[in-house]
Amino acid sequence: MIISPIMSQARPPEGAPLPREGRSWPELAQALRDLKRDDLDWRRGRHAAFVWHADDAVEQVAREAYALFMTENGLGLRVFPSLRRMEADVVAMVRHLLGGDAASSGDLTSGGTESIFLATHAARQWARQQRPEVAEPEIVAPWSAHPAVSKAAHYLGMKVLRVPVGEVNVARAMLDRGAAIGGEGNGGVILPALHAGRDAPLAAALVLALLARDGRAVSEIVAGAPRYVIVKAKVPRGPALEPLYAALRRRFTDAAADTQDGLRLAWPDRWLHVRPSGTEPIIRLIAEAPTAAAAERLIEAGRRLCAGSSPPAP
Repeated sequence: MIISPIMSQARPPEGAPLPREGRSWPELAQALRDLKRDDLDWRRGRHAAFVWHADDAVEQVAREAYALFMTENGLGLRVFPSLRRMEADVVAMVRHLLGGDAASSGDLTSGGTESIFLATHAARQWARQQRPEVAEPEIVAPWSAHPAVSKAAHYLGMKVLRVPVGEVNVARAMLDRGAAIGGEGNGGVILPALHAGRDAPLAAALVLALLARDGRAVSEIVAGAPRYVIVKAKVPRGPALEPLYAALRRRFTDAAADTQDGLRLAWPDRWLHVRPSGTEPIIRLIAEAPTAAAAERLIEAGRRLCAGSSPPAP
């Protein structure tokens, strides 16, 4: 268990009791604004993930549209037919883009974990039909790929082969081992039966095929699948990485370590990957855990140790 705090000491710790008294909206609004002070500055493009901001006009449309439906529950499609209509419209648009026919069906997922689980399930069902001689299908994925890949494999009776980051490494390992499905860390699916390159529309097609064939709702298929939060950071790279890796292994003696691509430290429900960038003089830190706070703690612990390996300021 990682207990080193990175949040402000003024904030209540995780697990704080429910306050006995409420607060006024102005006081609560200020507290919420204070919480955002350490958040990524997504409005000025200070990161490459999590938020895709087109412009202020599009954001305003999204805010007003969300406000119109923020209390409606997506599970109650009979009493909220507007939600059913919007979902059907989105599915129809995707079906048209993918060349589906009237028999094709689909559903909306709530995030990356569901999408990965469904794509993996669809590929496994395809493999059972097309390659029945394979008793335990394999997924080839890089070390920094979403842990939902491993969780889906666990639930679906599959095996995960981890390889260094990079599409070419994944594709090469898949072809060498005759894997049924693989993917890159960003979620792109590789299906060798089609081609040995990542293909995002392919993942959508696999999900649509699964839903058309299975007949169950997405919520039924992914029920029980765990949720995870990923956090990424980068720090300047120092002259030597081995002392850093050694320090990390000493700091996290209870983690399983792998050195195929930098250093990846893994626990049953979380992991930290520290690796040098192949394009910049930086070290990339990627962590994933059941909560954002747990992932942030891993990142902060890695960041502090990386600081010792960084070059001195000029």
